Amino acid sequence: MTSTEQPRPTVTGNLNDQIIELLAAGHTVTQTAAIVGRSTSALYRRLRDKVFMSRVAEARGAQLRPLADAAHEEAPAALQRLVDLSRDPDVHASSRIKANAILVELRLRLHTAQDVEARLAAVEAAIQAATLVQYQLNRSSAQAAEMRKAEEIVLGSLDAEEADR
Repeated sequence: MTSTEQPRPTVTGNLNDQIIELLAAGHTVTQTAAIVGRSTSALYRRLRDKVFMSRVAEARGAQLRPLADAAHEEAPAALQRLVDLSRDPDVHASSRIKANAILVELRLRLHTAQDVEARLAAVEAAIQAATLVQYQLNRSSAQAAEMRKAEEIVLGSLDAEEADR
């Protein structure tokens, strides 16, 4: 190892767990590959695996959840500060205008989110109904096929009896 090269950290524990932890912490694929001593193409192969990718996403979510919870708790107070700023005559007009612009933007986003949520619920309900109809059609088709088989068997045995007579 030359003096400019940095020593590679030793890989401890499960390699996949370490890769997931590094990626979830925000390291790039290149950085992660260098840390664990693997090629970037090996990491990209792992990332094409849906189960592995879902574990990375789950780990990222777990790291972001406390921040999201804190932001959620702070949101009402922050919104109230914006409202107060927009109404305070002692605040410079440009700051009041900016606070109002942010409030309008937030309202538009909320309206859009509510609209999308309602439309998504309608699509999910339609998919569920279509799936039920498809299931019933498949079941009816299967029952009809069984009935045709039974009918063929009965007709075949009747034809055999007539032939015997």
